[in-house]
Amino acid sequence: MRKIFTLITIFTICASLQLEAQTRTVSGVVLDGSNNQPIPGASVIAKEDPTTGKATDLDGKFSLSVGDNVTTLVISSLGFTTQEVAIGTQSNITVKMVTADYNLDAIVVSASRRQEKILDAPASITLISPEQLKNTAAVTPMANLKGVPGVDIINTGLVQTNVVVRGFNNIFSGSLLTMVDNRYAAVPSLRANVATFIPTDNIDLERIEILRGPASALYGPNCSNGVCHMITKSPLAQEKPFMTTASIGLGFRSKMSDTILISNPIDPATGNIYADYTPLFDYDNIGDRMFYTASFRHSGKINDKFGYKILFTYLDGTDWLYDDPFEPAQIQLGYQTAEGRVNVGDSIDNIRDHHIQKIGLDLRFDYKLKNSGELIF
Repeated sequence: MRKIFTLITIFTICASLQLEAQTRTVSGVVLDGSNNQPIPGASVIAKEDPTTGKATDLDGKFSLSVGDNVTTLVISSLGFTTQEVAIGTQSNITVKMVTADYNLDAIVVSASRRQEKILDAPASITLISPEQLKNTAAVTPMANLKGVPGVDIINTGLVQTNVVVRGFNNIFSGSLLTMVDNRYAAVPSLRANVATFIPTDNIDLERIEILRGPASALYGPNCSNGVCHMITKSPLAQEKPFMTTASIGLGFRSKMSDTILISNPIDPATGNIYADYTPLFDYDNIGDRMFYTASFRHSGKINDKFGYKILFTYLDGTDWLYDDPFEPAQIQLGYQTAEGRVNVGDSIDNIRDHHIQKIGLDLRFDYKLKNSGELIF
């Protein structure tokens, strides 16, 4: 029994000596890279062992015992960019943190039609940054507004979207002033916003600014219900002489057993309820519910004063099926005269076309003037 106890003691001491030999102490200081001031409370964690870590003291110093397998420390602090520092065989290191950019000083132009920081803008404004646009899969530019506070969005089709900031949403609301590069994007004859007609794509958008609040003084009458301003990338702002970007997308709209269901439809001729009415169900196969998108963008910066941009977009798909028992089965073509309506030819079948195809081409030329002005064609 005594021999067994002696062996266990020897093994325990050896294991402790081996464990102690496998650890080492790394000390250091964490500083603000802009002014070399210490950063207290910074988190220092071993990347290979997240359970090993400490926080810096009031002087920004730390001392951490790590294993021999630890080669990298992860340093993080609120307001600074997280850094990974390779320690190698070092026992003392100095880390200089870089201030993080939270877009608090982002430049906007929609609040007062001049460049200013978003914190100084005299209105409630939300900025959708290039990073957010890059990480969003949007069929139309308006789809990027989903989740923005104070914005009400309804989908009226596969690619049709209606957006309202202030006021009541409806199927053809034109209350929100929609602009693309300081140009009005609404359909003039209807005074309605049709997002599918906007000739731009996510790969061409630089940012989107949503102004919540009256803007009549800056944008004219009928603009008291907010502004959505889409700003595309300028070829004069790119670093490289030429840039080419292409993207393709494939989507699948989920199956809905009752695309439209009219409860107790009434025959307008007799006033009786259609007892045997059965709504048209969307039982199409998967191929009919797919949609495809493609976009190609090429821009060139000839010199510091002249640049051009070419954007091509394509979309193909099938919209939701729609069944309305009140629609006539046939339509008679004709025209109206002072004496009355004149029919032309025979009547034709009233068949809905659910196929969607969009082909867009946007050409842009930028010329920078001697002063701060810029001409865009």
